[in-house]
Amino acid sequence: MRRIISAISAFVFLISCNVTVISHDEDMAAKSAIEYARVALVKQDIQNSYSLLSDSAKKMVSFEKHSQVLSKIHPFLYPISLAAEEYEPIPGQKGMNIFLYGENGSEKFFYRVIMEGTARTGYKASGIYRGNGPFPPSKLRKKLKIAYST
Repeated sequence: MRRIISAISAFVFLISCNVTVISHDEDMAAKSAIEYARVALVKQDIQNSYSLLSDSAKKMVSFEKHSQVLSKIHPFLYPISLAAEEYEPIPGQKGMNIFLYGENGSEKFFYRVIMEGTARTGYKASGIYRGNGPFPPSKLRKKLKIAYST
């Protein structure tokens, strides 16, 4: 009898666990990251780039702060072209990192854009970081099947 009760309890416990499977589409995320970075960095259109941020990013960062961040990461030159070639899922989260690089003739730029979302909901930028050089390798980072560029 104890075995039956234990088996039923284990079955009920397993049913009550809500397992969420996160499905990503790295190509969709890369396209959205390129669009955000193109507007924010190549066109330097702060207003429209702010509108491309995720809702949660807008709750944490004001338009003024967004503008300051973009100015701070680019005190002089901006890229005239951008490309996305790598992505990295963020384990257990609805998001991924998209790695971009840009060029402006004399200077190369390296970025990590945090994309919030899933394959079902779509992706929006929630942060951008500029590196001094290529970002360090990661076991989770992978090449995109198709490189996206502006």
